Amino acid sequence: MLPNWIVNIRTLVFVGISSSGLYGRIPLGFSELPNLKSLDLNSNENLSASASQLFWGSRRKIEEIDFSINKLHGKLPASLGNTTSLIYLDLSNNVVKGGIPSSIVVDLSSNHLKGSIPRPGVEVQLLDFSDNHFSCPLPENIGQIMPNLGFLSISRNQIIGAIPASIGELSSLIALDLSESLGQLNLLQTLHLSDNRLSGAISSALQNLSILETLDLGNNRLIGNIPPWIGEAFPSLRILRLGSNAFYGEIPPALSNLRSLQVLDVAENKLNGTIPASFGNLKAMAKIQNGLHYLFYGRFSFGGSSLHFFQENLNVNINGQPLVYTKILSLLSLLTSIDLSGNNLYGQLPEEITKLVGLVFLNLSRNHISGQIPKSISE
Repeated sequence: MLPNWIVNIRTLVFVGISSSGLYGRIPLGFSELPNLKSLDLNSNENLSASASQLFWGSRRKIEEIDFSINKLHGKLPASLGNTTSLIYLDLSNNVVKGGIPSSIVVDLSSNHLKGSIPRPGVEVQLLDFSDNHFSCPLPENIGQIMPNLGFLSISRNQIIGAIPASIGELSSLIALDLSESLGQLNLLQTLHLSDNRLSGAISSALQNLSILETLDLGNNRLIGNIPPWIGEAFPSLRILRLGSNAFYGEIPPALSNLRSLQVLDVAENKLNGTIPASFGNLKAMAKIQNGLHYLFYGRFSFGGSSLHFFQENLNVNINGQPLVYTKILSLLSLLTSIDLSGNNLYGQLPEEITKLVGLVFLNLSRNHISGQIPKSISE
């Protein structure tokens, strides 16, 4: 146990008793030590206290607090937001509940927090709210209120609403983790994350975005197999861009289940195997598009009068030349394309591909396709 007399040493500046097998309750007097700057009691799994009784007001000098991997419980007090000297706070792996006061630098991962994500009043560098119970949008002005943010994790929550455009203003950001949170964006129809430095595999949480019409992950550093569940999860998907990444393995035949697909781009990857014969079942490419199929989203009313839409943009690579279609309206009704170029595909071009009579662009260059071109391709 921690002896109660320790909180009577008024000259204490630093207390570090981590990973020491301590148990019992944390003495409450730490908050009254006027000169204490650092308190580290992390990884004492049987050490407990109420969060509402532990923290400091604006009078104290405390800069670092680490109570991670203990049995801290209860709600954080509002006075914590007034601890202006605080630089680092780690309460991860406890059972803290309730909302979070603003104006602090925190690691509050693996707790039971809920409510709104706080909008800190300081220029934080690390913010970890992963594995909690937040069910709210990300702050729209996150890029302005936290310009020095280097690490942001809100994974394993239930984030709703749109991903704010101001995230793109976080020029110091090194790590961004929203995994297992995006799956709650049930109204999302278009998702563009292209031309970044995203790495790792495609998150399985995306398969919950059941009304998605555009998925653009092109020109990143994504790896792994293309998930077959893409073919089942997005019945309305019309644009799929996975080009210029590092995907490997075979093209999953399940992609042919995307009945509405008009643009497929998996170029410039490390894919191998043959072209799936089932691509002949891509229904939207099996007919000539001559109707007006507008691709725009988000009919919003402002002030009860004006209407605004998000209109889709699209990049298509034709014979090595990038073409950019902006504000697609009827253009998409005329455009269907498959780009498999720059991979390691081999074998013959399946005759079933000739069923795609509405296909406008087909790019198979820089592969190892062999055999004869099906005669029926000219019919």
